[in-house]
Amino acid sequence: MKNIIVVLAVLLLTGCPMGDRAPEYAQADAVVVNDKICVYIKSEKLVSEEKILRISVMKAGDDKNSYEKQFYSPVLNVTLKAGECIAGVSDFNYEPGYSYDINIQTPLNNYQTSFIVWINGKRLMLK
Repeated sequence: MKNIIVVLAVLLLTGCPMGDRAPEYAQADAVVVNDKICVYIKSEKLVSEEKILRISVMKAGDDKNSYEKQFYSPVLNVTLKAGECIAGVSDFNYEPGYSYDINIQTPLNNYQTSFIVWINGKRLMLK
């Protein structure tokens, strides 16, 4: 009986690690190309070509105005390649004067970038 109690105590005490085990994010970058927002990963940040699982675009301070696209289906097999615009990011309706957070989830990593959209004259720009 003592052995069972000792084993259960050890399992209960070692079962959960301390602290929040949230994934770390690698840096993505954003630029404007042909009046569309292009988010890409630099070659030094991307170890190998990865399949995109999910893209999230969130407008800061507005939970209702967000966009999420999932690529779990084999039909939507999209590969993340270094230096190339990530498909699906430019589909969101960005409004000038607001801040946005972009998250790209792959099986190996999570990538993130943030920016503010603004217009200088008639040109779309990011800050």
